[in-house]
Amino acid sequence: MDITAYAKFGGAYTTLDPLRVTIASLDSRNQDAEALRGSLHEASHGIAEPVQDAIIRECRQRDKAIRATSGTP
Repeated sequence: MDITAYAKFGGAYTTLDPLRVTIASLDSRNQDAEALRGSLHEASHGIAEPVQDAIIRECRQRDKAIRATSGTP
């Protein structure tokens, strides 16, 4: 995890390869308890996205419909 003064427009972001969470310490959305919430939220992308990708692959192999969700291309 990297703590920086600025982390894009959202105040935080995650890269998956390599897995790295970056959070802006000066962003008001990342103060107090929200700093922990934001850290955990960003870290969850490292788990959730690979699992989502595996589910999508399996559905396609079985010719099953994939329900669209936000963030899914």
